[in-house]
Amino acid sequence: MAVLRYFHTALVIRGTYWPNTPIKLNNQPHFIESILLYASVMNSSWKEQLGVSCTRCEYPVDSYSLFTEEKKALAFYTLPLLLGAKSKGGQVGGCFGMTMEAFIDLQPAITNIEGYLKGIDGLERPQPFVLALVGKNKLLPSQVFTVMERRAIEAPSLLKGIDMAFKAHYVFNVSYQQKVKAVWEFLQCVIYELPGKVRPAVRDMRAYLMEAARKGIR
Repeated sequence: MAVLRYFHTALVIRGTYWPNTPIKLNNQPHFIESILLYASVMNSSWKEQLGVSCTRCEYPVDSYSLFTEEKKALAFYTLPLLLGAKSKGGQVGGCFGMTMEAFIDLQPAITNIEGYLKGIDGLERPQPFVLALVGKNKLLPSQVFTVMERRAIEAPSLLKGIDMAFKAHYVFNVSYQQKVKAVWEFLQCVIYELPGKVRPAVRDMRAYLMEAARKGIR
């Protein structure tokens, strides 16, 4: 419990210097649309590769029929696909499954949290990462947790869970996981606008989003 109290206290302190949640994703819906458009540009089969479903939508999901919170989730889910390693065919996202799990682990809503945490191998699964419990609609998690040191801190939304996980790297001075390093670097450089290394995949995506914002792409 001492670790959890420290975690919460440290995040509150950090929150006095950083926005509580990424402003770009909270207040600029067109930024989300641009991420989804970029996914279509980079990978024509991204919807099928994600394999996410929405109870109101046909499969593969049509992003234009989604609610705002569903679009945010879909945009987050695309990041491991867009910024992961290249497959043998040259498309990005060759290691999508492993990268997605290291960023946001989607588990059934009936998952026993205590048993899940006990089953985490710290060497095989470095933390922090986000755990999202989902039902038929994978774009609206029923519960979200930030997992750190085999403990789960519940978050009110997927956006807040990712926000907490990102800040946990700084609170605990933890390096980004190798499998998901480019995703966290994207959040660092593009969403939080913090200084840091910008690898080519992140640079290209940032350039597209900036150009889309400049042109007012809707």
